[in-house]
Amino acid sequence: MKKIILPFIFIVLMIASCENPSTQNVIMKPTETFGSLTIGEENTSRKLQIEKILGAKVSVSGEKFAPLSTETTIKDGKVTGVTIQHIPTGKNRIITVQAAKKSSGITDEDFIDGVVMRAVTDINTGNNSVDVNWASTALGNVFYELLQLSYDISSITAENKEALAEHIDSTVHATLIDTKTLADDFKAGELKEKSDYVLNGATVKFKVAGDNYNNYTVIITDPASKESKVSAGTITSITAGKWDFIIKSIDTGFDWYKKEITVTEGQTLDLGTLNFDTPQPKILPNTIYFADSLEISIESEAGSTVYYTIDGSEPTTESPKYSEAFKITKNTTVKAFAVIEGLNPSAVVTKEYTISKLGFNYPESGNYSPVNKANWANESYKLGADIDTDGNGTFAVYSKNASKILLEIYENAAGEDAKYDYWMEKGSDNIWRAKIAGIPNGTLYAFRAWGLNWKYSEEWNRGNSNEGFLKDYDAAGNRFNPNKVLFDPYAKEISHDKSNPTILGSFDGGMYGTGSETYKGTVRRNFDTGKYAPKSVEVAESLASDTSVINTRIINDGTDVSFVNEYKKEEPVVVDFSKFLTTR
Repeated sequence: MKKIILPFIFIVLMIASCENPSTQNVIMKPTETFGSLTIGEENTSRKLQIEKILGAKVSVSGEKFAPLSTETTIKDGKVTGVTIQHIPTGKNRIITVQAAKKSSGITDEDFIDGVVMRAVTDINTGNNSVDVNWASTALGNVFYELLQLSYDISSITAENKEALAEHIDSTVHATLIDTKTLADDFKAGELKEKSDYVLNGATVKFKVAGDNYNNYTVIITDPASKESKVSAGTITSITAGKWDFIIKSIDTGFDWYKKEITVTEGQTLDLGTLNFDTPQPKILPNTIYFADSLEISIESEAGSTVYYTIDGSEPTTESPKYSEAFKITKNTTVKAFAVIEGLNPSAVVTKEYTISKLGFNYPESGNYSPVNKANWANESYKLGADIDTDGNGTFAVYSKNASKILLEIYENAAGEDAKYDYWMEKGSDNIWRAKIAGIPNGTLYAFRAWGLNWKYSEEWNRGNSNEGFLKDYDAAGNRFNPNKVLFDPYAKEISHDKSNPTILGSFDGGMYGTGSETYKGTVRRNFDTGKYAPKSVEVAESLASDTSVINTRIINDGTDVSFVNEYKKEEPVVVDFSKFLTTR
């Protein structure tokens, strides 16, 4: 049995299956049978714009039925495990995979220009699979073009299919085959020589200023062109599309030069003489909050000199030179730039570090400042989050046994700590509430909770802390853990799936567990999920969808987990999920 393969780069990805493609009015006969299509895995040697490929649209099209499609997540340029069901059986079905800059809600604007793979396969009753890679793409493109010409591709015989394949030069990349002309000629019955269907591709010319820094490689992130290691040269056979032109240091991997280019078939683009900028330094650590002191280091390209300031002023070559890590003990703005002789200075990078007094990291006035905080416990804001007529955000969550609940506001759904935080106030109805000024629609928020088994300590801080820990759960079953970020059971939207491989990277769902065993070098209960866990999305009531299904969870009373099904405003279902929260 063949497998469907979607190799965007050489790293293999195992991905969650997408079982519910949109069907868009499939035309069916009562006697028609159906099969399914499964995507597998394969290695490939070409690296594309890996950091930009986050998702893909996978579709199946053919004669007399509208395309069936599904969206899927891409990780490391690879997709596998996708199943499209209820495909009409028949000959010469076209499988198309379009790379995209996001993994869901994909529109035409999200597709990455020039990264489309196709294959042609027969669909039989039962399970089917097929390889989809660059080797299968040229013939897949021909069949796709024939379908656009209203040609009955299901009538193409195996012999004619083989004749088409023989007119495709297998030594040329699929994106450089003129499949539209080949399809036109096939329909007209006037096939030419295979060399007549090879495109020239685009050409990029460039020169590099100076001769002291030539230990680099030149890359254009298209599927067809090859890397070059010349200081002045020409790169040919480039796929038409929008790509990155990169000059990368061989020794250190730093990008010396990067420019987005757009090329068309047959075009020659002359970039002229290139002057390198010194690569920007990196100020570490990435976390912006700290408790008492924090060690700051600055990484830079080999051979560069870094100048920096810690008083917020712009650094110059008269500023201190960085030589070794240093400590800060107060709110500090670090700015730095790097210089290599013969290159342009780098741009200045800035990192603001803040002493975290947990629960009080917010503006005193204006947007994101507390509104009438002294009265939060006496208010009656409805459960969940909402935006009132004044543009203020109200937040309310129920917990009888929590001793403290921290409301966190995030700027991004993943990869960063919370930007603002607030201690919520508990009312006589056991509902914790807060009201924040100037909350925009779409604000990302989450909660952290303390209780009888994990008492609040002023020494606790984000980043794998065990301060205040007593036990994983007490006699009453309370399982509070401030290291595990919680999302709102009444949220109308959630930022991402808790197991999204693009978000978790080298981690997995084990981070959400507790107990004393080690997870990725950290005691599991202490692993802070703030940079990975899904965030709730505050959505104005008028903008909330009445058809989406959202399942969310939060520890309720410390003993169970509430699941909320917001589909058509159904009532929430409360589930005893205590076993899930034990050590895994």
